[in-house]
Amino acid sequence: MDPTRRKWWTAGLWLAAVVLLALIAWRLTEAGRLPRAVGEPAQLEQKLDAFAAADPYMLALKQYYPADYTELRGAMLTDLREGHTLNEVQARAMERAREQADRRAAYVAAAPVEDLTAVIAAERAVVRRLQADDQRLCAQFGMSGLPTGARTSSEAATLLSRAAEARVRAARHGQEAPVEHAPPSAADLNALRAAMLKSGAEADLVALILSPNARQAPPHDQCAGSVAFYDALAALPPETAARWMSAITAQTAKSSAAQHPTGVKAQMEH
Repeated sequence: MDPTRRKWWTAGLWLAAVVLLALIAWRLTEAGRLPRAVGEPAQLEQKLDAFAAADPYMLALKQYYPADYTELRGAMLTDLREGHTLNEVQARAMERAREQADRRAAYVAAAPVEDLTAVIAAERAVVRRLQADDQRLCAQFGMSGLPTGARTSSEAATLLSRAAEARVRAARHGQEAPVEHAPPSAADLNALRAAMLKSGAEADLVALILSPNARQAPPHDQCAGSVAFYDALAALPPETAARWMSAITAQTAKSSAAQHPTGVKAQMEH
């Protein structure tokens, strides 16, 4: 069967590759990052800007998408000054970051090969760190992205920021000089499966994780399958890996466009 007609990636698999940016907003309200007391605008702004000046994701957002950076920064400061709790600010910031990521998803799918392989490498580091920290979080990351309120280790949070940075950079390059990647072929599917097996994954796990049934698998299998998937992508020739990442990201961008026709869809049709 033509793998481009196999919509296994639309079953919720690997959406972490697209919703990742939304998770970085959590770091802005992580304990110790911002003061818990509101009503001190100068202190809030100073701490937020100090964080942004050292965080890879925020630096990339400011460089490549300054309007998005200004929107996110301004909205968070407003929420804090208006007395919203940190949990409320976190949830609202994550939603805004998710919307921004949706708007950029189509551009990530059109990024050059080197940018897509950089995304793969960065996200592989995330999923491997989560596997060591918490297999439940690892499974969530691989299947549908970490949920609102998820708490990771500081090491994982740093890797998340670097992965988000890679996606922001890929989006800008894909927007400025879009590349039309061919959809994965039958040979690409065979190569992906072989690479997963070569990474040490059992045949039953590979068959499960490359099927819609993966969403019902135990967290241990979902995590192991996610790691095997990223290990396989990293081992494939760059052009092949880029086709997979582009296809997954493009499919999710289309799904988002269908849900938000005035946002991503309008940009994709521009």
